[in-house]
Amino acid sequence: MSASSLMGQSYFQSQQVPSTVRSSKTAVLISSSGDKWQQIAAEIHPYFREAGIDAVAYYDFESVVVSEQTRNSYSEAFKQRQLDNIAIVTVTESPKGAYLQLGTFTYNNTILNPQSGLTLSSSNVEELGALLRNTLDNTSIAKENHLILEVPEFFSAETKVQANAIYKNYPSNLPSFKLSVERTAEVNAANVSLASLSYRLMGKDAQAISADLERESSYLSNIMDRYPYNFAYVPAGLTYANLRAQGFQFALVKVEGKESDLMKLFNIPAAQRKTKDDALVTKYYVYSLNQNEIFIGPVWDVSEQWYEALENFLKPLLRQPAPVEE
Repeated sequence: MSASSLMGQSYFQSQQVPSTVRSSKTAVLISSSGDKWQQIAAEIHPYFREAGIDAVAYYDFESVVVSEQTRNSYSEAFKQRQLDNIAIVTVTESPKGAYLQLGTFTYNNTILNPQSGLTLSSSNVEELGALLRNTLDNTSIAKENHLILEVPEFFSAETKVQANAIYKNYPSNLPSFKLSVERTAEVNAANVSLASLSYRLMGKDAQAISADLERESSYLSNIMDRYPYNFAYVPAGLTYANLRAQGFQFALVKVEGKESDLMKLFNIPAAQRKTKDDALVTKYYVYSLNQNEIFIGPVWDVSEQWYEALENFLKPLLRQPAPVEE
């Protein structure tokens, strides 16, 4: 196979090997379940060397894409390391597969340039690496990287929430203003985001992803129908400036990532960790669009299921569901 399915299409608008991939530095982001990313890096790195790709730094993909703040931090780290190329390796368990997105760095928090790049897929990491090596050997791009690391090196970046304050409660004036709620089912095949390269979505066909999004939309409606104050659904991907222009004062924000990363992001003590093995979790919070303040609620309420995280966060505010008649 030569291309993977991301909501029915490749991440890139056109397929082309980056001209800089054999002459400049590359960061590699690994997405996988559990804590396997360093093991996968060790498996794929020899193939990057053979392909002439100077993979100077490996990162955990989920840690990079947790939030806008983490993407800001990592993009700055990439710029400081003078990286020109980004490779994202995704390994999935169901369906079983290994996927590569190889493109150029945007030099901002969008990370990977969607205009053009190389998308490859195979059944496992070794086959994917061999496919990459063979693909590049069949191009006219000369190997100019001659001092490539023999073993992968692993890095992380310090991430901070860029807000004036973080409060462990809810805005006192929340009942008086409209809250924006992103409806993820409105994401479509023409708007493939960086987060869609996660092992949780990669490899699913468009029909399966559409069904997942419709189910998510239904769960979201069931919860938000019990929210007693004014709110409105908005399409995914609107900026805070867009929301302010539409008259919103507050935004309901969803972040996903390893629990340890989210705890660092919101300054939560390690003793409050809820999951085993540093699982991937979801956290919701309310963001004050005009005051640049974050309200995470009175308790650390993350969950491995997004709808449980939303219910946990809004629970003190929600109307109780009507009792079921027997």
